[in-house]
Amino acid sequence: MERRPIPRSTSFSRFTPLVPALALGLSCSGCILNGARVEIAAEQARFPISMTTALPDTKGKNLRVGHELVTRGRLRGEATACNFVYGATPATVEISAIVNDQVRAAGGEGVAGLVVEATDRGWGWAFPLALLPFWPTCLAIQVSGAIVARRPVQAVAAPSPPTEPAALPSAADPAPAPSPEGP
Repeated sequence: MERRPIPRSTSFSRFTPLVPALALGLSCSGCILNGARVEIAAEQARFPISMTTALPDTKGKNLRVGHELVTRGRLRGEATACNFVYGATPATVEISAIVNDQVRAAGGEGVAGLVVEATDRGWGWAFPLALLPFWPTCLAIQVSGAIVARRPVQAVAAPSPPTEPAALPSAADPAPAPSPEGP
């Protein structure tokens, strides 16, 4: 019995070199190399910031929103961060000015429940532009949270001293004298 070679499909062999090129192109277009690194900082913040619903007081005790803390307003702010060279140049977004200005304006003592959101801005992930190292990757950064302050202490009024009840007339008291003009 004679063995015959299996014929190769001409259509498959023609696209074989394109498969690795396609895989490389997709991986470089934002999946692996192109990315955005953003650091959120509050180095100059004059008020405490927490991503939870509690803030520590000076003694280390956690004060909770709705219990020891009341909400004075909402913190809202946004910034843009851009990276180059496939995300190797991290961007830092400083939120201290946003926090300081808004907490002071609301009469608060800190921020609880801080939320940081990042969304794509522009064409940073577009293939084949993402293959270019000088093509920027930009993110829109939104911060939000509750501006809080300690619940005011209710002043408890001291009880007033008991007053003596007005004396009721008794049978031993003399009756009032009639007036000279008469009734």
